[in-house]
Amino acid sequence: MDKDSGIKGHDKCVMHKTCIAMWEACQNIAQRGYDESENSLNKGNFIELLQLCAKRDVRLKNKIECLPKNGKYTHHSIQNQLFSIMSKLVLQSISNEIKECKYFAILADETNDISKTEQLSIMVRYFHKNIIHERFLGFVPCSSLNAQSLFNYIKCTLSDCEIDINNCVAQTYDGAAVMSGNANDVQAIFQREVPQAIYTHCYNHRLNLVVVDVCKNIPEVATFFSLLQKIYNFISRSTVHTEFIELQKKLSPKHKCVELKNYLQRADSDISSSCILVNSLVSHLNEYRNTIENFNELMNEVNLAAENNNIKSLETAKKKRTVKLPTKFTAFLTESITETRAIQNTNDLKLMIFYPVIDRMVSELNKRFTNNSPILKGIGSFNPISSTFLDMNKIQPLSLHYGTDSDSLLAKLKLLPKLIKRYKEENNCEIKTILDLVYLLEKYKMAFCETYILCTISIIIPPSSAGAERTFSSLRQVKIYLRNHMSNEKLKSIAILAIEKKASKNLNLDMVVDKFTLQIGQMTILCPKCHAKKWKDETHSLCCADGKVVLHQFEDLPDPIKSLIDNSHPLSKHFFDNSRRYNTLFQMTSFGANEVAEGNFMSSFKIQGQVHHLIESDQI
Repeated sequence: MDKDSGIKGHDKCVMHKTCIAMWEACQNIAQRGYDESENSLNKGNFIELLQLCAKRDVRLKNKIECLPKNGKYTHHSIQNQLFSIMSKLVLQSISNEIKECKYFAILADETNDISKTEQLSIMVRYFHKNIIHERFLGFVPCSSLNAQSLFNYIKCTLSDCEIDINNCVAQTYDGAAVMSGNANDVQAIFQREVPQAIYTHCYNHRLNLVVVDVCKNIPEVATFFSLLQKIYNFISRSTVHTEFIELQKKLSPKHKCVELKNYLQRADSDISSSCILVNSLVSHLNEYRNTIENFNELMNEVNLAAENNNIKSLETAKKKRTVKLPTKFTAFLTESITETRAIQNTNDLKLMIFYPVIDRMVSELNKRFTNNSPILKGIGSFNPISSTFLDMNKIQPLSLHYGTDSDSLLAKLKLLPKLIKRYKEENNCEIKTILDLVYLLEKYKMAFCETYILCTISIIIPPSSAGAERTFSSLRQVKIYLRNHMSNEKLKSIAILAIEKKASKNLNLDMVVDKFTLQIGQMTILCPKCHAKKWKDETHSLCCADGKVVLHQFEDLPDPIKSLIDNSHPLSKHFFDNSRRYNTLFQMTSFGANEVAEGNFMSSFKIQGQVHHLIESDQI
């Protein structure tokens, strides 16, 4: 559409609406109101903010007041178009970055929204400009939850974003059976399509399963967490929660803890460092269990905390009566009443709770985090603090899996230790993680091409699907009870803008307006009755009321008006710039009525009958 078309005349007005729509989407604020009529006191956030801006912008105010209803661009369908255009531009920026770096990994998880629609959250993880990114591609409504359907949703999303699925190097999901249960689950179907896309079970879910297994097998631990849940439900009330937080700050003003799950949820975490942290945790638990002083110190802290809070210690607490089966029922009952284990002293506490809890945790951690995959072991060999650092025997399966030249890789691995040593001396720094190694290889990636590719793939493989789960919070903020009828397409667009805030705020709004103009299209539809040009979405009766209004054909314009309009006159530019003033100046010349009574020496006149304008073709 050229610059002189109608829509371009409203570009600034559309720019205001684009800014407001983007701000509302990024802030998770509803756009429409229940009643948007002229007499409504609350027309919704979009129109209310637009009117607020109009108070400080005279041109915008004139547009809102003077334009016809079909030219104000305030309808909810226009808002949806703007959201769609902006979200597609965000996805296009993500797609362009992935094309530059080539390799990426998939993260996916599903949840229900407020309308009970199953939504599949899809994210991609990639390394671009020395930063690990986890980017959101949108929510997909799932009408079917079988493995093939879920894979098709992921594949179609990548295709719509123009991302080549064959460059996917890994996939990470939770432990749901449909995602990672058997040979016909999502990860298996994905690997049949893309053999190099290895599957990793989310490490956060593995940790959760460790805690769940300990609770199931040790009754006292299950009782403890049940009580903890009840306490949480009690203190989560607003007033009690605030008082509890203040009390906690007074009791432990300087106490801070670093949790393994916090590292796993970070976007820059890698699977090799995560495995090392888990192994460190197992070693710490074994050491803690085998040192008797640790248990004694723990008991001293427990007794001191109990004393400070007026809680009876284990020795002074009243012993519970042991429940026994009455002798008169022994001849009739074939099963005895289950007896709870009685913890009488500190030694019972150590033997029945302390040791079993640690042993069970170590056993579950070893079972769930032991990586027998040679590919994952190869990733660990790129970690500088690993005992198998740059071990070609370990790296060989990884190299074969991703199709790099093993002979060239072996030669470059022999040179790499000297390069690392020189780099440390020149920059006075340490290489502690795979990410640090990638920063080093970035400068020499032409020489160490295979090594750089494998290291990049190693940090792309996600240890956790926490990024996909974080999008559920935005889902519950966008699609709330009062907005539960939102269309899936609008939900996807707004969610992308809300989650990808940085990319949304960096959008070129002029480009948004241009794409909005092109999306509306040109005036190529001709009315069959009056032959007026219209846009495709305009009603058939908008121009001539379906043939009820008949306009005479315009005659050719006389000079100099014709030459002024066709831009052949020297003053054409001046004429176009001041056409509104000229029209205002001569508007009374076309005034007419059935009878006009003018008196002498009077500044006014009287009219009788219908008032009309005498508009001729040469006055248009």
